[in-house]
Amino acid sequence: MKEIRVFFSLSCFILFSALLNAGEPLLQPGVKLRGLSLCKNTENFLFSSGFTPQKSDLIKSGTNEFPYNIEVALPAAAEKSAELSGNRRTLILAFTMEDALRFRNYVSVILSSLKKMQRDYDLVLLFSYGDFQSDNGGDRLCGTDIFAENIDAPDDCSAVSVSFTAEKTAVLIPGGAGDTAPSWLVKRLCDSFASSGLPYRIRGGSLGSLYRLRILKADERASFFLQRGIPCAGISIPEEADIASYGAGTAEFLSAYSSEGTGSWDRHYIVFHAGKTQWWASEQFIVVCFIAVSFISLFMLSELSFIRNKRRTEIKHDVFRLWYILPVTVVISAVCFQVSQPLTQFLYHIFRISILYQFIVKVVITFVINTLLYLFIVKFQGVLEERAYAYLLTVDSVINIFIFSAVDISLFFLFAAEYVIVYIFRPFKKTNMLVAAFIAMMIPYVPYIRQIISYADPAFFGSAVYSGFQGNMLLSIGSLPFLFQWLRIIARFTERWNYYETSASGRRILSVISFSGATAVIIVVFLAGVSRISGYFKPGSERRTQNAVRINRADDAVLSCSSSDRTFFGDTTRTISVDLGKEAERCIISVNGMNGNSVVYSDNEYKSDKTKYTDTFPVPVWPPEKITVSYVADVSVPAVVTVTAFYRETDSACTMRTYEVTIPASRKQTVEKT
Repeated sequence: MKEIRVFFSLSCFILFSALLNAGEPLLQPGVKLRGLSLCKNTENFLFSSGFTPQKSDLIKSGTNEFPYNIEVALPAAAEKSAELSGNRRTLILAFTMEDALRFRNYVSVILSSLKKMQRDYDLVLLFSYGDFQSDNGGDRLCGTDIFAENIDAPDDCSAVSVSFTAEKTAVLIPGGAGDTAPSWLVKRLCDSFASSGLPYRIRGGSLGSLYRLRILKADERASFFLQRGIPCAGISIPEEADIASYGAGTAEFLSAYSSEGTGSWDRHYIVFHAGKTQWWASEQFIVVCFIAVSFISLFMLSELSFIRNKRRTEIKHDVFRLWYILPVTVVISAVCFQVSQPLTQFLYHIFRISILYQFIVKVVITFVINTLLYLFIVKFQGVLEERAYAYLLTVDSVINIFIFSAVDISLFFLFAAEYVIVYIFRPFKKTNMLVAAFIAMMIPYVPYIRQIISYADPAFFGSAVYSGFQGNMLLSIGSLPFLFQWLRIIARFTERWNYYETSASGRRILSVISFSGATAVIIVVFLAGVSRISGYFKPGSERRTQNAVRINRADDAVLSCSSSDRTFFGDTTRTISVDLGKEAERCIISVNGMNGNSVVYSDNEYKSDKTKYTDTFPVPVWPPEKITVSYVADVSVPAVVTVTAFYRETDSACTMRTYEVTIPASRKQTVEKT
């Protein structure tokens, strides 16, 4: 009897445990949760944590049960004060379901902290679906994008996008979509991590302008919010760190966060982050510095008007003889940049050179043409007063301050530093000092080059190599101080050769040696940059791909599709039934009319292309095996229904299957009797 009682008790315990976990898929080793299983697993996890999750459909699904987003809305602990009017009183903390599954400890720490947290703002926890997917063609249904698009009051919201990285420290990503997060949001994230003793760094450092110029690679999910006018910053948590401690740091941010002071959006700020020390330069500070430097630089440029002596008169005379070189160099450089683009494309097709080598070719061609131009000018115009060259170089550096500050005010410090270097080296005329000045002018660009090398968006290099004339003109204006300094060096060499009465053949030999040496130095500098980012780009590719997927084609009978019509009072409802046969990663359903769009209306979400007569029904990634699409059809239009499915075989390979159903036109319609 005792053994029977023990067996009965053990059976009841097992049954009770099974009932408690009913509906939650068991995550076995080697088995990945995805699709509806992932959604339901996340939903059950939130229920078990004491929260009430809400489903949010990605698309109008009709009779299908597609994967969905999950939201948890937590209202403010106290009634919102009238003093907070005009501030953003809703904070969105965005996760992906995949991350919430992999790093459940991180999420659990935050959820447990929220139960006892007092807040003056509404908090929305978003667990998005479909943000991680391979790009196999078709429209991508990203959960974060759809959530941000459907926000009713974007002016009342701010957001933080959470992701995970293989890097060793946390990374704050303050920009995306050609915009930057406001300083108050970035500062609060920094303060929370610093107070929790967690190491972090800011991607892009103090160079937020690189995000606004779309140079740095942005956080895609943060970009979904930013492009809709919602302040957002991304944080990437190191995967191999103490996840629970970073969860506590994020909870510290939520606890210290307040709606107060969130109404402004200052984009042009600079933050210098060195260790635990931060120094913030606001927009107002940058504008004050710009005005001050503008007045000082303009006053210094007018010095020739206040001093009267014979040498100053000669300098002014030579300045008037040289001034045309500035606009001529800009125009010729822009033309060289533009004309060299077909050549770089030709070299790519022949030698498959990478996008960075194409940029090197573009720069070297421009440098060579300008060098020949300067040699021609020096030969026929002679060497003029050296201070005239220095004065025009100073004028050009001042002009660049105004031009590039108009592009982005935070670029002011870069070109102001270049102006200071130019002004400091202006009195020197020896060759070694001129070369030192050329090198010193590169120093302000080093932080920008470092960030670009490390985190540039691959699309930026493509646009830099194959840009329009306006972009090439801006590039030529930015490179003008270096080219004009190179003219000073050429003039100095020519002056010394004339002083030592070097023969014509000797001067030609020295010119070739100097020219070749300078070209070699430029090529070596660029090659050093390329070697620094070896493997960052694949040869000839304008996009960096993290997980390249090989697509194989198959014509087996795994995928099937059928069509049926039902006419009622003159309207024909057409039903497309798709059987994927097994789990598929992507599915694309399109209806292509022969002489017009076949789809008149549908309860399923669809997109129409009136020029190609194509209607496409988007489907989330990892859909159910059986999909049904119904729509009111124009039966007078013959159509072809095409179903394309991608089946993941391995992490680096998938199989594409296609099934087509041809539907002929039918002008004869019968009314169904009831």
